[in-house]
Amino acid sequence: MKEDLKRILTELVALSGVSGFEQDVIRTVAKKIKPFADNVEIDNFGNVYAVKEGLRPGPTLMVAAHADEVGGIVSEILPNGLLRFQTIGIVSEAVLPATRVIVNGINGVIGSEPAHLERKAASGEGGSYSQLYIDIGANSDVEVREWGIEVGCPVSYAGALMELGTPDRICGHAIDNRIGCAIVIRLFQELGTLRFAGKVYGVITVQEETTMSGARIAAARLQPDCAIVLDTVPAADTSAEGAGKFGIGRGPVIQLAEGVQRAYVGTIAHPAVKGAILRAAAERGIRVQLAAEVGHWTTDAAGLHIAGKGVPTGFISIPRRYAHSPAEVMDINDAVGAVELLKGVISGLGTLDLRFVSL
Repeated sequence: MKEDLKRILTELVALSGVSGFEQDVIRTVAKKIKPFADNVEIDNFGNVYAVKEGLRPGPTLMVAAHADEVGGIVSEILPNGLLRFQTIGIVSEAVLPATRVIVNGINGVIGSEPAHLERKAASGEGGSYSQLYIDIGANSDVEVREWGIEVGCPVSYAGALMELGTPDRICGHAIDNRIGCAIVIRLFQELGTLRFAGKVYGVITVQEETTMSGARIAAARLQPDCAIVLDTVPAADTSAEGAGKFGIGRGPVIQLAEGVQRAYVGTIAHPAVKGAILRAAAERGIRVQLAAEVGHWTTDAAGLHIAGKGVPTGFISIPRRYAHSPAEVMDINDAVGAVELLKGVISGLGTLDLRFVSL
């Protein structure tokens, strides 16, 4: 399973799929999952719906992972052929200078004033975002347009997935959340031999990094009995302060609560779904990590769990270092654990009691 997950992830990371421009990722995921599903559909917004029926009636579980990645969008074409851009999603300016990118299939690099000439260097001030530009090797704005690039074209990080010194540790852009997509594909490969009651939808959503609208649309369409959101979570194991918290290679992270407090957006894991995940971990001997990080980030769960009459929702997250950068790092064993957790939950789906309390 480990090597298969790496192979799928390698293919998905090679694709550009900035939020709102996920077509290549959606097309590829749908083709990969179709042989293992009873039916696959893509809605007009871009969400993929793969379904697998169990052996007998039971609850409907939605397993969701988003396809999109952070990136940018061309905002201006300068006369000298350089491109101004704006970011899509939460991107740290610190990682952008000298980063390789792809614009409408054309390779480029994000440039800024060289350190030798940087007028603000002596004062200790950093360069501003407005000073950055993309160099695609064009000599003029006319040449840029001849190459099919216009204002509004997406900008994505470039580069292939690579193994680090330990082959299980892998590095690349868009691990958030192509690893979630890879887990859904691998899960459906396994469902054919799994005996369960109910129905499982594998849903690949769009625009999580910007509006979470894809998940809201998908949940409103399906109205599942419960849901598990697959995503990544920033690892806290690269500093002394975070050494005791969750990190890569220690198992998938079960988030108990997440959200951005100042925006009143987030989710607290539903006790029934959380309980099902933790029982699966105990029964199958899967190492997991617990996290409650309210105030720092949110996921598709924030929109999904309040769709329609409400959807009891839980989380399985893959820890990764260097979030939203061109070089995110994860341990593939955490993804293997996530697949096994999902299989455990689905095996017990027919007896899952989703009541918040019983009277």
